[in-house]
Amino acid sequence: MASFKSFEIGLASSHRVEDMVRWAQIAEAEGMGAVWIAELYYGRGLITTCAAIAQATSKIKIGFGIVSPFARHPAVIAMEAASIDEISGGRLMIGLGIGQMAVTRQGVGNPRPAIALKEAVEIVRRMIAGEQVIYEGSFFQMTPPGSPLFFDPVRNDVPIHLGVMGEKSLKLAGRIANGVLLGMFSTPGMVGWARSQIEEGLAQAGRAWDDFEYRSYITFSVDKNAARAKDAARGILAAYLSEGVSTSATNADSPRWKYSGVTPDELLSVKEEVGKYWSRGDRAKAEQAIPVSFIDKMIVAGEPDECVERFHAYAEVGLDIAVPYQVMGPDPDNAIRLAATDIFPKLT
Repeated sequence: MASFKSFEIGLASSHRVEDMVRWAQIAEAEGMGAVWIAELYYGRGLITTCAAIAQATSKIKIGFGIVSPFARHPAVIAMEAASIDEISGGRLMIGLGIGQMAVTRQGVGNPRPAIALKEAVEIVRRMIAGEQVIYEGSFFQMTPPGSPLFFDPVRNDVPIHLGVMGEKSLKLAGRIANGVLLGMFSTPGMVGWARSQIEEGLAQAGRAWDDFEYRSYITFSVDKNAARAKDAARGILAAYLSEGVSTSATNADSPRWKYSGVTPDELLSVKEEVGKYWSRGDRAKAEQAIPVSFIDKMIVAGEPDECVERFHAYAEVGLDIAVPYQVMGPDPDNAIRLAATDIFPKLT
């Protein structure tokens, strides 16, 4: 039976910082390996949240999950990453990605993700390694005499993971990154396809799979009452499908939907029904417009044994590290503990 190397936890910055700190502390106490903070524009800041978690914990790793080089210049990311790594005593993992909201709402015209991310990785790595960086790229520049960090980092090789989902960017990650963190609503079909792209990139660079860490956010909701767990998952889907929250939500050809088992007609139908109520400000009806069958395709939601079965499908297609994300359940504190006792031990 396929299993995971470990379980981690993913939190969205829409939550109060004190809640995210508490959930990170629970995750640490329950033996989870890391907490990743997804920066939602414009919720709580990722850097501030990671600093608070670093000071309130002692063992759990902390991940930028993800930060966009279009929202912060790579040099600023390097500065902030080295600072959080110092506060945490060397527990940071950097996640870099384009960040669709950062691009669409901050006026970036054509980000060309693979090129921009390659440049960002190079700048961040070189600065944390202690170099005085001069750089002339297609997107990012650092002019002479160059810019070093004005302090000695705790580590000169903080791992960098790419938060990507496109074919070119996944292959790029295989060539240059320490790992990949797939985004929310990644399904087993998406995870299996993405692994094949990463493997191509690894082969191109002469790298082995054992040198790489493959993670995915898995949108997740658990409760001892399956119906309550699924109802708790409706809000995140309704928000994602509603107009203006994510451009990829309307694109049935994107990998997220193409490999999900959701047909284009099904996606369009659910989106239209949700959008009808959302545009009127009736969030409750928008959430109830989502069929349970749609929830089951996109989210691991239910009672513990059902969640074990659903998570197992991800392990079967080659995911190494599962990162349950965001919803957790109607009672997140209890859901994290329930998952740690009744789900994760059966899958690692």
